[in-house]
Amino acid sequence: MKKRILACVLAVFVVLAAFPLGMSVSAETISAVVCDCDTLDGWTKTGGNKLEAPGVPARSQGSQGAIQCDVSYGAFRTATYTLDSAMDISGYDYIEWDAMFFASGDTTGKMWDEVKAAYGTSGNNTLLLKLMSEENDSDRAIWRLSALEYSQPYANLNWVHFKAPLDKANTVVDFDATRFKKFYFTSCDGATDGSVSGGQIRLDNIKVTGEKTISVTKPGDANADGEVNIKDYVRIKRYLVDKTVYVNPIGDISGNGYILPNDLSYFRAMILNLPYEVEEPEIELSKVISDCESATGWGSESGGAGVALAAGRGKDSTGAIYAFGSFKKAYLYITLCYGYFGVYNA
Repeated sequence: MKKRILACVLAVFVVLAAFPLGMSVSAETISAVVCDCDTLDGWTKTGGNKLEAPGVPARSQGSQGAIQCDVSYGAFRTATYTLDSAMDISGYDYIEWDAMFFASGDTTGKMWDEVKAAYGTSGNNTLLLKLMSEENDSDRAIWRLSALEYSQPYANLNWVHFKAPLDKANTVVDFDATRFKKFYFTSCDGATDGSVSGGQIRLDNIKVTGEKTISVTKPGDANADGEVNIKDYVRIKRYLVDKTVYVNPIGDISGNGYILPNDLSYFRAMILNLPYEVEEPEIELSKVISDCESATGWGSESGGAGVALAAGRGKDSTGAIYAFGSFKKAYLYITLCYGYFGVYNA
């Protein structure tokens, strides 16, 4: 019976795609003023005592003045600020403002504690912020005290800093953050509580804030410690030997999207302030798919015959895959390859 030996030398050749890199990023705080509260321009009040803007820095929280109103039972009623034109706040995370709850002669934050207790629970008499779109007051988002973040970061404990997460309102009805038009605040949205002190409530420093992602442009910081030095050179060198070693994307000195041996040369030149020219490398890598020294993974299509291993019959190897009988074709279970087959007669 005639035998034919199928000798295979399979290899994949690929153009280098070593380590695609993205940009390293950081966050930058951004903000925009909604109202500085220095004047009454844009403000209206629909209940209780009238608003005042005395323009006295001493009555503000670090500005030239604050909106203020005398109140009974801690009830600051329905004050609304309307912007001259719609404002897009969709790129921000919070709307923030300062509010002072001042009971005559007190510096301990007494009225604020009472307002929280009386008007901070669920119900229809709670402290709330409402933002509205354009001129349509029905397009709104509402934050009650349960959804607001607040703190007393100032020396005067009567001042409270509020933050409303723009994506976590208690109620949203068709509010469009790209067309923000009105800011509405009340400390009591219903029946008052006689246990709360009277005095004065002030508003100041209304703004939107957030974080903006920006790219980091300090090439060579391979270990992401904010400095470029010999430690980064060592990190790149380690990575070239062991690809599991972490390298910050901007360790790619050349900016071609890959960490390569050339980056070590570029790094030395950069540190020494020497000129260097970035070259685009094209490196061939090969990967053995099968050395054909085992029949593992092989199959064939034939009439009663099959694929077997013939030791010592390989071409430049110790073995080869051979087929016998009414051989049709042999195949190896692989996902993708490029290569060639050599067929030899026995």
